[in-house]
Parts: sequence; C-alpha cells; structure tokens
Amino acid sequence: MDSVNLVFQQANVLRCGLDQNVEGICGAMGQTLFQKSTWDKLFAKNMVIVCTAQVLVECMMHSFISIPRISLLIFDEAHHAKGNHPYARLMKDFCDYEPDLTKRPRIFGMTASPVDVRGLSPQHVIEAARELETLLHSKIATTSEASLASNSITKPEETVAAYSALRNDFETPLHQQVKAKYGDVEPFQKFFRASKRHASELGRWASDMYWSFAFTDEESRKLQNREEYRYNRTKKDGPVKELDDQMRRLKEAAIFVQKLDIGVPTLSDTDVSSKVQLLYYWLNLYYERSDDSSCIVFVEKRHTARLLKLIFDHVGGPNLRCGVLVGINNRAGEENISLRSQILTLQKFRRKELNCLFATSVAEEGLDIPQCNLVVRFDLYRTMIGYVQSRGRARHRNSKYLHMAEKGNEDHRRRIMDAREDERVMRNFCRDLPHDRILNELEEDRAELFTLDDKVFTDENSGAKLTYRSSLSVLNHFVATYPSPDHDTMAQPSYIISPEVSHDPRDPLRRGFLCEVILPSYCPITSMVGHVQSKKIYARCSAAFDMCIALRRMGELDEHLLPTAIKKLPDKRNAHLALSEKSKGKYPMLIKPSFWKQSRGAVPEGLYLTIVDVDAGLDRPHQPLGLLVGNTNAR
Repeated sequence: MDSVNLVFQQANVLRCGLDQNVEGICGAMGQTLFQKSTWDKLFAKNMVIVCTAQVLVECMMHSFISIPRISLLIFDEAHHAKGNHPYARLMKDFCDYEPDLTKRPRIFGMTASPVDVRGLSPQHVIEAARELETLLHSKIATTSEASLASNSITKPEETVAAYSALRNDFETPLHQQVKAKYGDVEPFQKFFRASKRHASELGRWASDMYWSFAFTDEESRKLQNREEYRYNRTKKDGPVKELDDQMRRLKEAAIFVQKLDIGVPTLSDTDVSSKVQLLYYWLNLYYERSDDSSCIVFVEKRHTARLLKLIFDHVGGPNLRCGVLVGINNRAGEENISLRSQILTLQKFRRKELNCLFATSVAEEGLDIPQCNLVVRFDLYRTMIGYVQSRGRARHRNSKYLHMAEKGNEDHRRRIMDAREDERVMRNFCRDLPHDRILNELEEDRAELFTLDDKVFTDENSGAKLTYRSSLSVLNHFVATYPSPDHDTMAQPSYIISPEVSHDPRDPLRRGFLCEVILPSYCPITSMVGHVQSKKIYARCSAAFDMCIALRRMGELDEHLLPTAIKKLPDKRNAHLALSEKSKGKYPMLIKPSFWKQSRGAVPEGLYLTIVDVDAGLDRPHQPLGLLVGNTNAR
C-alpha cells in the first residue's frame, strides 16, 4: 500500500481479526530494515506483513526474501499498478521472473476503479482493465448493485457551488516588500510564486501568512542546509565567500519575516477570496448552531490545507474545530508532518474533538475515516477515481458532496462533467462483467437452486439430513473442533475454484466451475474435488457435500453429523484467557459468586466499590467499569 498511516491502521485491524501474528512495516522504521537478518526474523515470527510497496520492492531487490515465500500478495488501491509504480515493479521485476507458476503468490487487488485517468471511453476502459488484469495475473470482479442496495450504501446529494471569478496571481504589499529586499535570492523564487498563487486562490491574508511558513526556524534551517549541500556539490572549488554571503542573506530574510505582524483575518474582500467566502457560507450552514456535523474539505496543496485551517480558526465560530490531514513530507519550505501527528489527528476526528478536516488526497484512499455529513472539494479532483473516492467519505445519511467551481471557468465545468461521465462508463463496464465475476449477487436461477436442494444425504440411523447448503456449515464446524497440534489456531476449510468444462455426456459443452476443498494436514481427509457447477457457490457446496459424506462413512461424523473427535481444551484455560462473547460457551462459567447465595449464610454485610475509567485508552464511547467486593467476615 502507499500510505504509511494506512499500514499501521490495517495492521491493527488484522491483529483484531486474525489468530496470527501481524507486523506493520514502513521505511521510516530505520536502517535495520535493510538487513537480511531483520526480514528473516519478521517472516519467522509473523504470518502477515503489512508494508508500503516501496519497502517490499527494496526488500526483494536485495533478495532478503523471495517470491516463493509469499503465499498471498494484496494490493490496496490496485489501480496504481502501472508505469513505474512499486506495485508494477513488484510484478514485472519479481513475480514474473519466478519460472515455477506454482510458487508465485496469489494476487488480490482492491480498487474503486481500474482506471484513474480523464476522458474515458468504453474501449479505453476495456483496454485499461485488460492491462491491469494482465499485469496482476487476476480477473476484475465487482459487487452487484442489488447487494449495494441491500447494505444501504447510498450516494450523497451532490451540489455544484460556484464562486465569483478569482483575481489573477497578484503581489500583496508585503510580498512586494519582501521582493524588494530579497527578490534576487535564487532559492526564494519558488516562495514568490507560491505567495502570488495563494493571494489569488485564498486572499491577501493567506499570502502574507505563507511567508511565516516559509521562514520558520525549522524550514529556514532545512533551506540553508540544502543550499550548502548544492553549493558544495556544484561549486566546491569556488570561493567560500560566495557561500557565506548566501547563508547570511537566508538568515537575514528569516529574521525579517518572523518579525512581521500579519494580523487576524476577516471575511472581507480585502482579506480573503470569494472562494474562501463561499466555503465559509457552507460551513456556517452546518456549524452555526451545532457542532454535531463532521466535514472534510479536500484541497490539492499541503499549504492550502494549513492556511485554511488558520483562517477558519479565526472566522469559523465556536462550533467549528479544525484540523489538518496531509501526507508525511520533509521538503524545504513545508511543515514536517510526522506519522504520530497524523494518527493523533484521525483519533481526534473520530472522538469529535475535531469536526472539520482540511485534507489533501491522503484522506481519499483507504484510511478509516468516520462518516461525514459534508464533503467539500475546495480544489476539484483531477480524475474520476479522485471524485469517486472523496465522495465515498460522505456516507452519512442525508450527507452532501460539494463541488466548488469558478463561475465561467470552462476547465472546472468540463472536469465535473468528465468525472460524472467517466463514472457512468465505468459502471456500465462493471455491470457488463461476466456473471461469474459478480460478487454476492442475489441468485436468480431458482430452478437450479431447487435442483441442488434436492440433493440430500439422509443418515439411515438418525434421519439427520445433509444438503448442499448445510454442508458448508457442517464442514466448518468439523474443522474448527477437530483436535489440532496448535490449540490456539482456529482452522477453516480452504476452497480453490477454477473454470472447468463439464464431463457430463448429456451436456459435454456446458461450462462452469470446479472446486477443491482442502482441510488442514492433521485431518483424516485433506482434499476433495466436487462436480462441475454453473456458479462458484454451487461448486463450493458440491465439494463440501462430498467431503461431509466421506467423513461420515469414515466415522469422523456421527449419526447426527457432528464430529466424533472434539478438540480438548487445556484445564483451567479460562483462568489464563480473556473470553470474548463468541467463545464463552466453551468454558464452565460461574454466573454469580458463591458469597451471594443466602442459603450458605454468606451474605456480605459490607460492600466496596471501585470505579475504573479507561477513557485515555479508548476512542469510542464507553461505560466505566465497576468492581464490587463484599466483606463476608463483617460479623
């Protein structure tokens, strides 16, 4: 995956859902990642590694691990797998060079769209989809619209908000003052360009405040170090006086800017642009009387997010609590955002300590962000996938998605129209996918379903009935309770499905799917192949049905279709284990302490209550925990 923050978020989720060790890794974790011994330990200790794609590419490049050691390779936001992206490099440089196909990992990619460029045509989508499928050795599948509707996944209401035409890039009086003193300093030229851009898009106040960003102590020091490095690399034989003069000018400029008083912004035309004023209008609709709403404002530049946050800290009112969510960066002239600060910002947003985020595209993909009432595209998306993914943040009921466009700006109008048309083309492409690549589709072939249900195995002793459908749960229960070498592992059957041609002489050309069910190696039977079926779910049922019959005939299932061998749990296991709601039925439990029973004459005369509040460790609302202790020796 691309996002460092997302690495640790996904790792935490997987730790909660898997009975295996999970480790999250990113390049910022230090030089020890570039040692083979580190990776040997990681793979020996963990079943799942979550990492950025670039880390895995470099690991492969140094041959710390090899492709055959990976069983499953998951690409989050798989549409990035093209060109020279690390996803593409993993496939082209390593997976494709493994000659033994059986040693290559299985590939699972997730994306909102296989195409992320503008101006799609049906043929373009088909070609791009084929390229992605070829590169990842996979087939595109999607969910059905009926399934989305059944899960109450709805689109937000979309509104185009038009602001008055902005002024062209211009120089504020402060900009002219700085330029008069330091306009000849080459490293400052990008600051002058950015200052004029901010003046046009955000207004005079933001342009002036930008100079304080550019010359903070930290950013000034980074700029000086960078210029010193560049000088030593290109002019190492030149006079040292030239470098000393440039360093003196850089320090002098930093001191000059830091002494300036920028003042407090107002909503007047003098201080802020029409674009900022329109954003204020919409935020005020949601936050004038209440702080219950949640909002994300998407911008293109990191500094834009930071400047808007400062503006609305002053003009947003008491109910608006703003934060900034941008990617991790260490470029000169830009604030160094740490991973820790990103995580803390997201936690505050979930806890409603913040209710409005000014965010770059880092908030579009993957991150677990709460449902929002309002999503604003302050800067419009560049491609359809940016449009779709940012809109997906507006999942709250009755939510709104706001496109902000400049009046009379043909590029803005065309961008909105293209994104909507591209989405329509993509939806048609997904709707036209083959039937077998529609996930969770509501079954339409009722006749075949009834035919399958007619295939019943009835035990001659008890009359217990095994059907195609029930065989899946029967087999799951058998594997989960069968004695295993590792008591802490909760095993499940694995199903491998492949396309197949029917060998039925009555219909030799019928195409369908064949499934092999595989049980753990310690089970009495480890593999069973079913019969060719028209749908994948039927193929799974066929394999499970045949496996259950075989287990019954071996005596591994009793006459009631229950396992004859049951996993024995260690004695007093519940004394060492925190039990969840799902597993409490496996252990003897004492519902009420014995001293509460009056028949034993042990009613306590004194009770002591201790309240434990874990507010510092939980992000969600909770009740405090009360510990009640009785004194049975009060007499």
